Amino acid sequence: MLGNKILLVMPNFFAKDELTVSLQDYLEAIGVLLQTNRFARVKDIASKLNVKLASVSVALKQLRDKGFVDYTPYGSITLTRKGEEFAGYLISTHNLFEKLFTEVFCFEKEEANKISCVVEHYISKSSIEKIKKFIEFKDECKLLKSALELFPEYLKKQQYKL
Repeated sequence: MLGNKILLVMPNFFAKDELTVSLQDYLEAIGVLLQTNRFARVKDIASKLNVKLASVSVALKQLRDKGFVDYTPYGSITLTRKGEEFAGYLISTHNLFEKLFTEVFCFEKEEANKISCVVEHYISKSSIEKIKKFIEFKDECKLLKSALELFPEYLKKQQYKL
């Protein structure tokens, strides 16, 4: 995110049809680890996704065969240009939904993260773009921003736990 603007980088291709949801999760995890740690190891990916090391190895081979990662067993894991583009798209889409669920619907961050992990895989590019525009509008429109600031109190009155 840059200031109030949401950075949503659409890849030159759309790999959702090319990768299963599971492989998208692996690719996103690798992207996050590379952004955070500057490296991604099999054990880090396994820990992040709560899966076995062998599962990570199988997924990495599939991602390598599809051109998303460069990987040799016991070697380093890097993203190809194609992998960087799609991982960046997955991460930015996840962040967009997390922002929507926390800032608009008052979800706790952990709950917003869980929901975002599911929704990000099943929504169209045009719907994502509309949500992005809504978040930008919310951030720029004082009237809407003021109205949304009343929502947590409304939820409290309706006896919802925040």
